[in-house]
Amino acid sequence: MNTTIKRLVKKALKDKPKYKAAKGYKFLENVKPGTKIITQGKTQKALVLMHTQSSSTVIVYDVIFKDYKDYYLGKHQWGGKTEVKEI
Repeated sequence: MNTTIKRLVKKALKDKPKYKAAKGYKFLENVKPGTKIITQGKTQKALVLMHTQSSSTVIVYDVIFKDYKDYYLGKHQWGGKTEVKEI
């Protein structure tokens, strides 16, 4: 029983999923800092500031939302696997 668990754990750590961005989009972690981007839903336009191992810092400068616009505008942390398109 113990060797079966070890074998399953080893296989699970070895067989990680490989993610691909949608056609025409890139993952945020693959965009250079200083680049203007738009999210996949075309709801937010932002400028990439910097990347860390777990997230990216962006400044959102335009949103299509009318409610809570002040919340969405400004500096935010987004995940590296966020799909974006360069403007």
